[in-house]
Amino acid sequence: MEFYEVICRCGHVGNGNYVLKSFAVFARNRKDAARRARSIPRVKHHNKHAIEDVIEVDEYRFLEIQYLNDMDPYFHCNNKREQKATCDLEVLRDDRLVNIELRRTGDAISRKAVYSGKTKIKNPHKFYKYHEDDMAA
Repeated sequence: MEFYEVICRCGHVGNGNYVLKSFAVFARNRKDAARRARSIPRVKHHNKHAIEDVIEVDEYRFLEIQYLNDMDPYFHCNNKREQKATCDLEVLRDDRLVNIELRRTGDAISRKAVYSGKTKIKNPHKFYKYHEDDMAA
């Protein structure tokens, strides 16, 4: 068994946002360390890009990471209000989520719901793809 530092994307900082945090994991190999880190609370479990990096470290760095996480107020907050009051986080935006459920309005992109008559369109990209001829008229 080896000591690993796993850098993960953690959540609870807004929709489509994340913060990078390091976790100390004891595992057989890098793949096992990544699997174990994904199950740690606050890590974005549903995101396939949640694991940024897995680095093999020595025992001193392993204990240092554990100590830093114990002192980090982000891991001790119980709600959003506490988190805003006590944590100074570098919140990053996940660029992969920018194009989800967007529609084209000229050159601009909007998150507003798309309607065809009185019917709400569930997948605007697919709708525009198959109705381009109708839209030109």
